[in-house]
Amino acid sequence: MAYKLEVYTEKSLIMAMIVNVDETYGLSEDKVRDFKEAFDYFADEEGTYYEQTLATKNICQHLLDMGYEASQAELVQFRLACDATATGKYGFDGFLKYISKILKTGDMESILKEAFRIFDKDGTGTITTEVVANIMREADSTMTEDEIQAIIDEADADGSGEVDFDEFMEMMCG
Repeated sequence: MAYKLEVYTEKSLIMAMIVNVDETYGLSEDKVRDFKEAFDYFADEEGTYYEQTLATKNICQHLLDMGYEASQAELVQFRLACDATATGKYGFDGFLKYISKILKTGDMESILKEAFRIFDKDGTGTITTEVVANIMREADSTMTEDEIQAIIDEADADGSGEVDFDEFMEMMCG
């Protein structure tokens, strides 16, 4: 049994080296290749193939194009998770890491906590409704200001102008 685990680890390492990622996050070789092929296609379409990055603003469309059926909130969550450093771009390794987590566990709470921590720059445990509005605008450019405001009003029921993690989680997951 230990031999098989060792072989699997070696195969995963080789696969990770082939597609230029830190690890394969427990995904099969076929899944990693499929995700890499899709990522490369999108990078080629965006003109960023040689940089090996994609624009975060397009991630929702990329996931839909790959057949990933999810709610708008799930797509926004995924976008936040892939670009946890808020650079506006994401690479294949980050993409693979988070897609594998979703495929394995469906646990978006830990992904949202990581994203929330990035936006809570002063460490107070809250983010302003202005920051939330900006996140939503970037994540879904088709949302109207009225739709964004309605979501924010529901999340910030006390009208404090701040959203804590529980409110953020409720807003994102419904």
